[in-house]
Order: sequence, then C-alpha cells, then structure tokens
Amino acid sequence: MMPSAHAGGGLVRYCGCFFGVSGYDLEAQTVAIYLSRRGYRLRLVPFGRRNDRLGLLELRTRRLLECLVQRLPGTGEDQPPVVEIHHLPPPFMRLDSPVPAKIGRSMFETERLPADWAGIFRNLDALWVPSRFNAEACVSAGIEESRVKVVPIGVETGVFRPGPRGAGFADENVGADDGAGDLWMRRSDTVVMGGWRPGMFRFLSVFAWQARKGWDILTRAYLEEFGPREEVCLVVKTRTPKAAPGTIFRELISHIRDTLRRSPDQGPPVVLLPGHMRKYELAVLYRSCDAFVLPSRGEGFGRPYLEAMATGLPTIGTAWSGNLDFMTPENSYLIQVEALDPVDSPDLPDAFHGQRWARPSVEHLRLLMRRVYENRQEAAARGRVARESVVRRYSVGETCSGLARELDKYLL
Repeated sequence: MMPSAHAGGGLVRYCGCFFGVSGYDLEAQTVAIYLSRRGYRLRLVPFGRRNDRLGLLELRTRRLLECLVQRLPGTGEDQPPVVEIHHLPPPFMRLDSPVPAKIGRSMFETERLPADWAGIFRNLDALWVPSRFNAEACVSAGIEESRVKVVPIGVETGVFRPGPRGAGFADENVGADDGAGDLWMRRSDTVVMGGWRPGMFRFLSVFAWQARKGWDILTRAYLEEFGPREEVCLVVKTRTPKAAPGTIFRELISHIRDTLRRSPDQGPPVVLLPGHMRKYELAVLYRSCDAFVLPSRGEGFGRPYLEAMATGLPTIGTAWSGNLDFMTPENSYLIQVEALDPVDSPDLPDAFHGQRWARPSVEHLRLLMRRVYENRQEAAARGRVARESVVRRYSVGETCSGLARELDKYLL
C-alpha cells in the first residue's frame, strides 16, 4: 500500500456492489482499490454479493476487497466513520446512520431524474454523478447545484490498450498464450450464426441484454447493410441479468425472423458471446476486433465506449446522453438521434416509467458502419485519437484523483 497523508485520517464507510459485473460493481471496485492503495481508511459494506462467487476478479483484487469488507476490531477500522459513501441506485441507499457526511454516487440513462429519486438525493451532503447529462437533470429536478458534482470514473488504460489482434497478458487469470488466435471462439457458450471465417473485419458490441442498449437497432442495421458474401462479422458480447443465456439466442432469432423476414443463416455472420468474462479476457476481445458499435438509447456514462476507445478502436455510439462527455466528432463516430421516445420496456424498473430516451437512426448507423468498414485508414486514425483522449482525461489515475479531491473536502 502506498503511504499517504490519509493513513491517519477518518474512516470512510463505503456502501456498494463490489463483487459483480454491473457498471456499479466495476466502478466501486475501481474506487475502493484506488483509495485503499493511497492510504484512505476504508470499510466496505457490500450490497448484494459478499464474495466473488463468479470467479471473475483477479486474485489480488479479490483478496483486497475481501480484506476491506472483513476489517477486524482493534485495527482502528471499527471506529465510527466520518464519511459514508453510498454507491448505489437511490432506492437501495440507507441514509439513516448518524454519520457526519453522506455522499451518494448514482447514475441514470433517461431524459429526466426519476420522480422519487430527488427526495432521496436531498438527504445527501454531496451527489457524485458520472456525466454532465446526469448533473443537468439533477439540477433541473431541484437538487442544489452546489451539491452535484460531475465525478467520472475511468478505465485502466494499461489493460484496455492497443496491441496486435488478440494480444493477451501473462496474467494469473489469462495464460500467456491465451491471446493467440481467437480466444472467444474457443468458449463453450459461443454461438455462431452464418458463415464466420478467420480474418473477417469484426465489429464488436459489449452490453447487457436489455432494450436500452439498442441491440434491436444494431442487428437490424448490420443485417440490412451487409451481405453474406462480405468479409465482415458482428461480435456481440452480452449477458442477461435475470434469464438464462438461451433466452438471448431465442430473442435474437425471433427478432431477425420477425423484423427482417429472413433466416439468420442468410445474412452476414453474428457471433454471440452470452457468458461472463474476466477483465483481461475482455481486453483481449477488444483487441481481437476492428471497430466498436453500440446504438444505445441512453447512458449515464457509457463504460464500454470508453474501454473500446482506450483500446484504440474506432467507436460508433449514439449522439445523446452521458457518453458525449468523452465522445466527440473528432474521436468517434456519432449516430444521429431521430427523436426522444417514451420508455416502453418490461425489463426495466419502475423508475423508468414515464421517461424518454433516444431513438438512434438505423439508416445513419448503417452509413457509419459502412464508412468504418470501407475507410479503414480513416477509422484507425480516429481510433488513435480516441485512445489519446482517454489516456489524457479518463484513465483511472486521472479520474480517481479528482474523486479523491472531492472526498478530501469531508476528511481534511
């Protein structure tokens, strides 16, 4: 652990999700590790999973997080906390403890703040949100502007980095030779539709399988734009929080047949990766592909975009919501938005009811995917600009140092 002036400071009780794979989990893992290694006194209070039962964390990360959860009496970590961080959706925040300072960290993906969230946020001394998109919505809902801080949490640019196609790591979770070839094609849960061949140009998309991520828009644009004889494929890394992986395959097949009136085998190939991946495996997957695309209907921040850009991939994303803090016409390809639509999706909680989100243009997405596919030098150059912009402003070190400065206001 690095020595720090905070080693003798007050205790921070950090409530959040630390052992899963959601955006909240990945952020909380990043923050906890960063603060701990810089000498902040932390006591983690997990919400949901209390251990790494999925086996997705590096050994050293898992041990550190478990240690921060299981602080023993007599170490000084059983003293009353000075600050309490609630890194959770507001309905799960418990703000009744007598802690001097309470900080909330939350995000959302629609036009306005959910109706019942504002009252919860008013009980916080500070609210950290990942983007200006979220900050503006909070202020519009009546939260004091002085309490709302834009605090992004970046990605590990040494992990998500450019390299030869498929280049891997000599890591405890990924063997030294696992980056050779197409690691993801050797997974037992991989599903291939159409005539996939090595050497094809690969569009990658990474997301949770839900309507907000625009998977229907993505597959329609891809299958309408490209033909089965073109040297191109779409690689979809996804997961479904509540249903079996087979549900994803069935939904995708039904969508292709009902919307496009064709058999999946009649179009260009789609490679479906429905399971979990460790961080280093995911980094290898990014490097195994040529471009990234995600026509999301709304993002609080958009971590997969940032991971792809850090890897140097030309990145296609929606020109709306939180990702516009770091995606520009100079470093990415932005999909035009046709309108804001009412949210109509049964897979989302009540907070989304009555909200609106974006409708990315299928036609413009087709144009952008074709442009990236046919103008590869231009696309590669834009990917290099993307990498530079992420390293400069959105590395873990850069963003978490800003978070630490905000935290210090309540500790020093």
